[in-house]
Amino acid sequence: MHFAISTVSLTLARGLSFGGRAVVLLLLVSILPPPEVNYAVIAVTLADTARLVCDFGVEVWLVRAIGAARSEAGGQIEAKAGLAIRLVAAMLASVAVWFVAKWIVNLRNSLALTASILTLTGLVIGVPIAVLQARSQLPRLMFSVVPLLAVGLGVVAALTHVAANGTLALLVLAVFEAAATVASLLQSKLAPKLNFRSYSGVLIRVREFLPVASYNALVGSYMRLDVWFLAWLNPAALPTYTVAFRLYQPVALAAAAFAGVAYAAIARQISGNPDARMVLGVRLLLGVALAALGVVVGFLAATSSMVVHWFPAYLAAIAVLTPLALLLPIVGINGICVAMLAARGRFPTLCAVATFNLVIFAVALRALIPAFGASGAAAGLLIGETCSLCVLAWLVRPFIAAVKSAPN
Repeated sequence: MHFAISTVSLTLARGLSFGGRAVVLLLLVSILPPPEVNYAVIAVTLADTARLVCDFGVEVWLVRAIGAARSEAGGQIEAKAGLAIRLVAAMLASVAVWFVAKWIVNLRNSLALTASILTLTGLVIGVPIAVLQARSQLPRLMFSVVPLLAVGLGVVAALTHVAANGTLALLVLAVFEAAATVASLLQSKLAPKLNFRSYSGVLIRVREFLPVASYNALVGSYMRLDVWFLAWLNPAALPTYTVAFRLYQPVALAAAAFAGVAYAAIARQISGNPDARMVLGVRLLLGVALAALGVVVGFLAATSSMVVHWFPAYLAAIAVLTPLALLLPIVGINGICVAMLAARGRFPTLCAVATFNLVIFAVALRALIPAFGASGAAAGLLIGETCSLCVLAWLVRPFIAAVKSAPN
């Protein structure tokens, strides 16, 4: 029961944070002309890309480090160290995003500033959530982050009906994200005790931390290649793809949240016992595989109906939803496989997988987008994740074999 409640809590927190941006973009698609939509999409994508690239694996590292700490005080030291590093990374990333948005992408000042704020809030809020995740205290998010972000989305939705202004909508969302970030810092007891001397807690484990950082930087490099390749090769297809992908994104975030809770649970289960069997991981893999057909059919039926009723000007998005629907169970299985490998500390191996993914994604998107536009971008993601599934399945096969061969 606690696992289910934790998954729901993390899904809502992540979904309302990063999925909230998807909802806002969908609202803007319905009221703004395509050029204005593209500007908003680029601003949000800049923030999301910076968050992924500059993540540096702090949250993944924190879940394992706090779980392995021998005392609550030791875990708090690790938490403060992670927050200190993330704050520095977030501030540098937000400045870099403003520079890119203003001087390279040529967004107006207000939209560049909004992208910068979204970068800062997106990076910082992950640390206290990871701390609560490691402490098995995720349900607390239901009394802080979740209601704040839900109210924020409601305010943004009301504003979009009053004034069709994409920059204002995103800026208001950023303000509520900032409020939720402060609330989560207070709830995890990090904000009052932040001390930058806590860097030493990370530096003495640099050999463990750097592979995690490398892996997350590689993943961040290819996770939003679809939007950048579309903006480069077929910008006219970007609004259609935005409708389809942003309907897909909240469900994908739920799958990622499930994998995140699984990672923390598996890491705790095998903590201090490197030979422990991954019974929980294998059971979760089986559960995701069994749910695959229902997820695909349910997602296609629901989202196709949404496009018809809410976005009739973008009926072409229905064709894009088919490869995205097929992508969902693959992403879910891949997430559990990565959780199993990460719980074992196999980050150098995961770095190799991420490098392979980066190449496959880039080649597939470059080949398909010029000819097939938005559908080509979705198909490129499907090809990339399928190739990744083959590699990850091969890597976790010893875990599955160990569980199958063990006596009951």
